[in-house]
Amino acid sequence: MNIYHVHDFKEDEYGWNEVGRRKAKKNSYIRWLIMIVSFVILFIAAYLEFRYDLLEINGFLCWLLAILVFSWGLTICYASYVRKHACKMSLEERHDFNLYLYHHKYWKNPILANQALLNNAIILVKMKQYEQAAQALDAMHIEKCKAKEMKLIYFLRIIIASFEDNEEEIEKAKIRYTGIKDDTGNYPASELVENWIQMNDLEQMTACLEQIKPVKKEYPGLAFVVTIFLAYTFWFLGTAYGINRGAGYEIRYVFSAISLIVVNMGLFVMLILGIIWLHRHMNITASVWIQKVVKFIICTVIAIAGLILLLINFLYVFLGLDDKETVMRKENGYTYLEVSWSNMGYNAYTEEYVTNNPFIMKKIYVPTKDDTFTNEQPDASNPDNTENNDQTDNDAESADSDTENSDSQDNTEPYESDEWLRMRNGMQAVYNYLIEINALENPEFTYSSNAKGETYVIVSTGQETKDGNQVSVEYGLYYNREKADDNGTYCDEYVLEKKYPGGTYDTQLVDFYLVNPDTLEVTDEHKTTW
Repeated sequence: MNIYHVHDFKEDEYGWNEVGRRKAKKNSYIRWLIMIVSFVILFIAAYLEFRYDLLEINGFLCWLLAILVFSWGLTICYASYVRKHACKMSLEERHDFNLYLYHHKYWKNPILANQALLNNAIILVKMKQYEQAAQALDAMHIEKCKAKEMKLIYFLRIIIASFEDNEEEIEKAKIRYTGIKDDTGNYPASELVENWIQMNDLEQMTACLEQIKPVKKEYPGLAFVVTIFLAYTFWFLGTAYGINRGAGYEIRYVFSAISLIVVNMGLFVMLILGIIWLHRHMNITASVWIQKVVKFIICTVIAIAGLILLLINFLYVFLGLDDKETVMRKENGYTYLEVSWSNMGYNAYTEEYVTNNPFIMKKIYVPTKDDTFTNEQPDASNPDNTENNDQTDNDAESADSDTENSDSQDNTEPYESDEWLRMRNGMQAVYNYLIEINALENPEFTYSSNAKGETYVIVSTGQETKDGNQVSVEYGLYYNREKADDNGTYCDEYVLEKKYPGGTYDTQLVDFYLVNPDTLEVTDEHKTTW
């Protein structure tokens, strides 16, 4: 049985080295685990983006790049770890390790298949199993091999043909071996190989394989550190540069400051090491002094450009940081902050933010040019509202009149007006009251607007069963009108509505609340009709 014929190989009939096969299975499981973890991270990133609109397109692309670097880097780290410990395996273990991976994964990829087959051919020659070594070489994709690999293949062919005493094959392999240039300096000279052939010195030729393909030092720990650093760098830069500030998001000071120092210091070290590597490996065809001058100029230009980019990155992120975050209160797992911005001494101001993590915070209110605020009026077509129709009409006329006067006298945006600040504070007060009495299952505080242009606050979302179906439900808080309480004090009235997105079911009135604009005291009216 040719063990390298994929379709003819019978795994159950082959006498496996169990240690080698077990390690190969473990290798496959870990690679699958890395892939699964990467997809989970990708799913979380996509969920955060589409659910909360955290990033702009450039930021999300940086996140994807970070995930790609993480997945690819961990795969390289583990491969380096396997290669480092492969030298501790016996020849039989290493052979069956490669054989298992070849049949279960590598044979579909010509490059990976060639690596496994060539390694096994070397192992089989060392084990003096020359027939199977020839089978491994025959199974290789020669068209995908590089020159140095071809030279090694023909050297193995010489050893195998010498064992078989096949002079014709020896001559063919020797001619091709001699015709390929040795760029590494590891291969024995053609004259020396000729002497070994004449003496049929298989032992000497086999021993030379260690020189031709020496065991490289592997640094899986260093590769892991670099992988984590690069993945974190892309993630942080994507967050810092691509965060959706238009939606009110900002990165927090401590997270950004620490990350900025770590990322820039790490990139600086990598820049220096990269320049050193480039200087050592740069090949320039010229006289020695010209080589030195050209290398110096190129490395200097790269160093200056790199330092300028690092400085720009540092200043951009650093100057965008807030000055102070003051905790106002903590409720239901959320922290409410008063954040101060100095802007280098110009146009200093403070804003309110809310957060539940040390990385990102969001403005409590994000104004838009489409924001308008009108009084919520009852539907005149609803018979249940008949008793309030007269009052509603009067309120509507009054509101229209006020709006016309306001438009004619002041063009200030609604969200900049005292009226809006009063509404915002009132909505916040009602929301806090609902939190205190545990009236909300999934509390949130998100501004939205309906088709009429009315701005309201979504205070809770969730799912419920209705008519045997699982449907989405949304609780919205609307400003209704100004109304006097039992003591004759004029308060702002807010209505809590239960809506079904998509219009599957009718909107329901949940409750009405009065808010004293001066004290922000909330009074529950305990009514469900207009």
